[in-house]
Amino acid sequence: MLTSTWAKKCLVLSNGELDEATKASTALAVAMNGRSAYVYVTSYLKPWVQRAAGLDDDGLVELGAAVMHYASFNTIAYRMQTRPAPARRHHHVGYFSSPSN
Repeated sequence: MLTSTWAKKCLVLSNGELDEATKASTALAVAMNGRSAYVYVTSYLKPWVQRAAGLDDDGLVELGAAVMHYASFNTIAYRMQTRPAPARRHHHVGYFSSPSN
């Protein structure tokens, strides 16, 4: 398992369309959005992002703020999706009428 995980890491993080800084920042953004304290605080992810993207602690806070800002948009958009209530047939019985009328 460790070997396949390492191979996947090397494949995914190798040079391609996206540079290392973008990949590192995206990885941290996903961890922040998932509120993963373990991933964020590890000796791996935080230093990697700081090195690859050239961010200090203030830069990481700024990145986190941007992530949470846009994550809140997703929450709002999800909650705003409304569906019409199913049509219900009402049989109205007036005060002075009987159900047979």
